[in-house]
Amino acid sequence: MARRSLFDEFLADLFALLRERPWWAGPLVIVVTGAVLGPGVYALLVTVFNADMAQQLRGLPYLFALSGMTLVAAVWGLALISNWRDGRCLERQKGIETIRQLSWRQFEQLLAAAYRRQGYAVDDTGRGADGGIDLILHRQGQRTIVQAKHWRSWKVGVGVVRELLGVRVSEGADDAILVTSGRATPQAERFARDNGIQLIDGTALVPLIGTVQGRRAAEAPTAGPLSSASPSATAAASVGGNREPDSAPACPNCGEPMAQRIARHGRHKGNAFWGCTRFPTCRGVQPISGPETRGARER
Repeated sequence: MARRSLFDEFLADLFALLRERPWWAGPLVIVVTGAVLGPGVYALLVTVFNADMAQQLRGLPYLFALSGMTLVAAVWGLALISNWRDGRCLERQKGIETIRQLSWRQFEQLLAAAYRRQGYAVDDTGRGADGGIDLILHRQGQRTIVQAKHWRSWKVGVGVVRELLGVRVSEGADDAILVTSGRATPQAERFARDNGIQLIDGTALVPLIGTVQGRRAAEAPTAGPLSSASPSATAAASVGGNREPDSAPACPNCGEPMAQRIARHGRHKGNAFWGCTRFPTCRGVQPISGPETRGARER
């Protein structure tokens, strides 16, 4: 694959930046571009030539400023159109069947739009349908990688989850999420649970998409991030304080369902514990057995 030029990289970064900002950021960047580029080019002419020559070429700085402002305006327009298109795709989803009718690329864009509505900054890697990292989420200093599997009938096996675990380790990510429009095998679900991989299958995806429909990007759902829930975690949540000994408890900090995780660092490395499914937004933890610990934090 041909390496992108610095100019192409700049345009891609500008596009990603404007997609993650409110609409009014575009006009602000346009104005700043003109205010900086015009005087900057004039100062460069004075430095290279002299004041008299710069005065004779005084139209050149205005041309550069106008060109730069036009370029930023065009990228801003594309960012607005892309966000509008992805938002419409998100609002049109009525169930798992409409999600499965999307192309693999539309599926990734659907997930990106859902995460943006929860306040995440989303890097769409655009690496294609061959797996790897499809999205990178940023929020509150935490970095989460997302792999999307747009499968209609195939089941996600444990091998796919193992690969994602390896990617998380190699990338040094704080968390990893695997989202599929299909199903996952029991072995894959167990491996994901034991290794702190958040696994969302088609059954869980539909209600989670529903929580962000009709919301603006700045209105993050109070129920937690898109990656926070699964049918098993929701069903295991305690009701009125009564639960079975092996059921997932409610988070002592926020009340959301908890999921079993394995400590990867510190003196408890390798031990299982209950971690809030809203991590990293909420860092509540609780021992697998024993009394509840209010206000505990993940190590």
